[in-house]
Amino acid sequence: MRFLQCLSSHSTRRSLSSKPPYQHPTNVSFYYDSLCPSSWLAYEILLRYRPVWALELSLHPVSLKQIHEGNKVPSLLSRLRGSPNYSEYYFSDVSRRGEMYKVPIHIPESPFYLFGASGSDNSQQFLLYIHKHHPELLEEASRQLWYRVWSEDMDANKAQSLQVIAERIGLSEEETAEALTNVESFKDSLSLSSSEAIENGAFDLPFILINPQKDDREAFVGSNCFELMAHRLRKTWKGPIPNPEEFEPIREAPESDVFVSLEVFDKIQEEAKKVDQMKDDEKSQM
Repeated sequence: MRFLQCLSSHSTRRSLSSKPPYQHPTNVSFYYDSLCPSSWLAYEILLRYRPVWALELSLHPVSLKQIHEGNKVPSLLSRLRGSPNYSEYYFSDVSRRGEMYKVPIHIPESPFYLFGASGSDNSQQFLLYIHKHHPELLEEASRQLWYRVWSEDMDANKAQSLQVIAERIGLSEEETAEALTNVESFKDSLSLSSSEAIENGAFDLPFILINPQKDDREAFVGSNCFELMAHRLRKTWKGPIPNPEEFEPIREAPESDVFVSLEVFDKIQEEAKKVDQMKDDEKSQM
């Protein structure tokens, strides 16, 4: 049996006497990017409501960058850089939602570096590998990647971070080596998954599709859609924590000073300048 070093057990244990009556399950397809903080917020809500609303959840790692490109809309990085007001609101909203939802989100020291120079292709391809070869670990691997970026302020797209994630979810040394070796081979799979999301109506993330195989399917976008979703599903929205007596919060990450030696700030600034230069070069070629 694998040992999983989970951030939180997110227990759904119930006594027989308190078990709710049977509900016909609702299929939910969840399209997400581990670099997108709103995806993490929505993900945790879906997991908490899975037993409450009888959800059958399927996870689909995709690329936020490719979703935006496929819809011919500005990237998140462009919007953040183009409007100080939008940037200030975006990160403020992520922080206060994290506090309300009890998800330990902290804005990274250099978010533009993460959205630009770093990206999430390796992380998402890693998740697609896990989905294929270790599907039972996909939920925890996804959470660990969000935690790596938005709690520990680390670049989860680097091989070193993926190795850390692999160890945390219980992969052996051999399995970890195989996963890291094969990450690049899932590049086409990531493109296909992102294209599928666009075909289903995705223009931003997280993208949530209810009853995807039925004519009456409905789509929801973002992490603040659950009250409306409850209304459409004829369910009860009980706030971000439906079962307070059973809730076990995700532990907070250590102080960021622990990680300073692992991420050189000057190098991050250098990479951010490269992003600026790339943008300038693109404009000059237009």
